[in-house]
Amino acid sequence: MPIHPIEARPSQPTQSTTPVESQRCQQLATMLAPLIPAWSVELHRDEFGEAAIVIMPDDAGDAIYPTLIVHADGAVFQLDELGEDTFHKLNEHLTWTELLRAVRIRLAWETPVSTTVH
Repeated sequence: MPIHPIEARPSQPTQSTTPVESQRCQQLATMLAPLIPAWSVELHRDEFGEAAIVIMPDDAGDAIYPTLIVHADGAVFQLDELGEDTFHKLNEHLTWTELLRAVRIRLAWETPVSTTVH
């Protein structure tokens, strides 16, 4: 499935989503909200009608933070990363639960560190 830069995707989530796609997008958004509250989780479709969940920081042009793209590729779930000028296929997962764990681990590095003084 070709993945194009965010600029080539629709700016609004599409209306013709299946309940499963919407539930997965909502599940990711709910899981990530406490970790990275300023990021957005959106469901988009490419030009072939294939769904992708895009996880991006509040400043999509920020070169420090990557944009993650989650999509189904046959019987597996694919996790990809889009940087300023780079695209990487991070890994494939056989189950949705494995993919959720991988996204959480990847974004744990983006979570702001709390400084607690004792």
